[in-house]
Amino acid sequence: MIGDKIIIKPVYYETSRKIIDELRLKEYIQKQAKAVICIGGESGSGKSVTAVCLQEELQKQNINTIILHQDDYFFYPPAENHQLREKDINHIGPQEVNISSLQNHIDLFKRNEKSAVGPLMDYATNTVSNQLLEFEHHNVLIVEGTYSMLLQGANFKIFIDRDYHKTLKNRIERNREKHSEFIETVLEIEHQIIKQHIQFADYIIDHHYQLTKHHINVK
Repeated sequence: MIGDKIIIKPVYYETSRKIIDELRLKEYIQKQAKAVICIGGESGSGKSVTAVCLQEELQKQNINTIILHQDDYFFYPPAENHQLREKDINHIGPQEVNISSLQNHIDLFKRNEKSAVGPLMDYATNTVSNQLLEFEHHNVLIVEGTYSMLLQGANFKIFIDRDYHKTLKNRIERNREKHSEFIETVLEIEHQIIKQHIQFADYIIDHHYQLTKHHINVK
């Protein structure tokens, strides 16, 4: 999403290096050629910054990486989506996102398609346009988003286990939305949905940003 504010701290790079080592990504790429990594968790938990830092660390090892941001795949631009939430609280959830389109782009990447056309959301102008997704010559696809654990075909799923109470400071720093009672209601609803998705994860990043293997998943 254009206009998204990413605040990088050294710990994010440290965790990214741990992910590369723990998942043995370099060895995996040598054997499988391509890998899909999904990073999920609540708003402000660090999904975007983890994806960006992981991409940078992989690039240092000459592993070309592309990121898909779930926020680009919302059916409506931010302001319109917010209005729909205010009109109907049941609008909140995975149904706000074009999951099938995101899934299709994962499938195309895995099928070695050269490119695809994807959405690009602009937060500041509240508009959505198209962008070219160049899959060719990329070994790793990172998909980050609140509902990314629901996607199929990922080789590795990482869940950041930090709820919206712990991410208040991060959300204020990003200045994505004004803090209000309604926003807190939205985050509580999302929390009740997203906390269930930890069961699909292969790895967990806790609130201290430590990476551990998740031994209880349903895949």
